[in-house]
Amino acid sequence: MRRYAPFFLIGFSAILLAGCSSTGGGGAGGGGGGGTPSPALFAASAGTASEALADGETLMAYNSLMSSGVEHDFDADETRALDDATFSIAANAEGGLDVTIDGVPYSFTAADISGGALEFDGGAGGPYYRLDSWDGDVVDVLDVSSTAHHQVWSYFWDPAGEATSGFAVVGTEAMPDALEGKANATYSGFAAAALTDSATFNDTTRIVGDLTMAADFNAGQISGLVDNIEVLGAAAVSGTVALNSAAISGTGFTGTITPDSDLLTAFSLDNLGGTYSGKFYGANGQEVGGVMAISGDETVGTGAFSGTQD
Repeated sequence: MRRYAPFFLIGFSAILLAGCSSTGGGGAGGGGGGGTPSPALFAASAGTASEALADGETLMAYNSLMSSGVEHDFDADETRALDDATFSIAANAEGGLDVTIDGVPYSFTAADISGGALEFDGGAGGPYYRLDSWDGDVVDVLDVSSTAHHQVWSYFWDPAGEATSGFAVVGTEAMPDALEGKANATYSGFAAAALTDSATFNDTTRIVGDLTMAADFNAGQISGLVDNIEVLGAAAVSGTVALNSAAISGTGFTGTITPDSDLLTAFSLDNLGGTYSGKFYGANGQEVGGVMAISGDETVGTGAFSGTQD
């Protein structure tokens, strides 16, 4: 088997370059032990993301608003978008995480944690699993003192030659009524993306940037901008990406993205677009996070964004 280079080697350090009750029971489905939860967990009762994990809950990216992935076909030498990229995590008794991605589980132990990543390498011909935190060192992200209600993870999941990679956002969400009458709000944070030549399995460019978003809850609309974009391990590039105005439905939203001409020129692209989708997290909707599905002429990609209310 040809080993793909670990998809997100940088994790959180990349960011430094860029500027009520649960609907389900406790325990873990898909990636954790004990019971099958309903998808959504709400911050009003479950608390922060780390508190929910410590209480035995499973955090799930249960729809396309929270997960975006691609599959890497080593034999055909191409990369394709995944229509349904499911993701879940749960804390385990070994001090690590039980993770299930697209139905393939792996249990990381505390020994698999190194800084912002959890990694298992089965050697030549064996499976390879890697999960990267975009919110800091894994031990800090899982600590119950963390005040964050959502977490951003990227992954490279290769059960011996059937590799997938992408981003997922999980956490404890706002209840829909928490956004009713909420004052308009702005959010600041980061965005990250990985763009792969669809005619290869390995030619990937990783970029990060600063995120700003504005939510008009009275009008039920949200929009944003990614600027100060940099290629990981290289220089800054010109250009921005607009997160075009999208309707807020319940506590989620889906809209389109539009890179400007400077960014297209910087990456020698004639065409690039896609969608962004996300949710509001925290009891008062004080956090926002989601994913991007990116496509263009011979380009396919995934991304994520994360912000907290200013």
